[in-house]
Parts: sequence; C-alpha cells; structure tokens
Amino acid sequence: MLVENNEKRLKPGMYAEVEVVTGVIEDVIVVPRHATIENTRLQRIEGKDQVVKSYYVFVVDSNRAVQKKLDVIYANHRWLAVQSGIEIGQPLVIAGQNNLREGLAVAVSKKEE
Repeated sequence: MLVENNEKRLKPGMYAEVEVVTGVIEDVIVVPRHATIENTRLQRIEGKDQVVKSYYVFVVDSNRAVQKKLDVIYANHRWLAVQSGIEIGQPLVIAGQNNLREGLAVAVSKKEE
C-alpha cells in the first residue's frame, strides 16, 4: 500500500501503528483475550492431526467462580468474538483466572463497566 506524502512529513525510518479493518462482525460479545484460559491440544480429525484451541473464562455467580467454555468465532491478539458461552452483564474475571477452580469463593475487588 502506498501512502501519499505530498507535504514530505514522512521521513525514512519513521514507523506507525495502524489498524486495517477488513470486516465487521455484528451482534457478538467481545472478550479481552487476556481474560481467557486457552487450551491447545492435538486431535485427530478425518485421519489428520490438527491443532484444536478451546477458550474458557471464569464468571462470578453468587460469589463463586464458574468456568464457562466459549464458542469463539473470531480471535486476534487482543480480542475474542464470542457466539455463546457467556451472557451480557455476567461479571467476568479478568485477573487471577489461572489460579481459579470451579466453585471457589471469590471476592470482587474492582468492578469495571
């Protein structure tokens, strides 16, 4: 891709961080990837070994940790687009989830909207 530089403001060695939008997914829940637990395994599918990734999160229900498996339809390095597995408004654990187990008591220290 070429960038116009008529005013000669871009100089050799300069860099920029850009985001290229190639499509839009609507009506999904978006979860920060750092809040997930990723499970990667090798599975034989139709006679071939394939890498299968599963994503899990913990939500808080009645001050207890509840693990949910996500149905992910898109993932990048920062976000997951989720088709099912959690509901809008469920309190999502975003730190310390790797130390949690199903049913453990949790205390919400900070609530973000």
